[in-house]
Amino acid sequence: MATTTTRILALAIGMTIATTASAMKGDELAMLADAWFNVNSKNSLDPEDAMKANLFIGYVRGVEDSLQGVRFCITPKAAFSQRAALIIKYIRDNPTEKNNGAPTFIVQALVPAYPCKAAPAPATAPEPAKTPAKAPPEPAAARLPKQTPAPEPYTPKP
Repeated sequence: MATTTTRILALAIGMTIATTASAMKGDELAMLADAWFNVNSKNSLDPEDAMKANLFIGYVRGVEDSLQGVRFCITPKAAFSQRAALIIKYIRDNPTEKNNGAPTFIVQALVPAYPCKAAPAPATAPEPAKTPAKAPPEPAAARLPKQTPAPEPYTPKP
């Protein structure tokens, strides 16, 4: 029940900030990520941290949904906590990039961990099945029914 409530809350908050979400910078994402980490490691019971944690979940899932199969391929078994840990690590390892857009952090963190398998190289196009060569068409005269020679005129024998 709590998971469903959290998802509904994250969806509602995510929809509320959808217009500003594209303008979010890395430093704002870092603040939300810290709140998510504090709430999930039980270091904070603050309702404001819980709201920020849900904003983090909604924002990350929105970026994931829009780029899944395009920039990265997240496996169905990958838990959100694993992906969040990758994003937080990337944010902490790259503090000079906090002026970049928040989606950049998410993409840069997830691409190495969840690469899409390259499509197999296309095989050379199969040659069309060879059909036996057709004989040239017969002349029109050859297609007419064969005529029997006209009988010799009848002449009585003496």
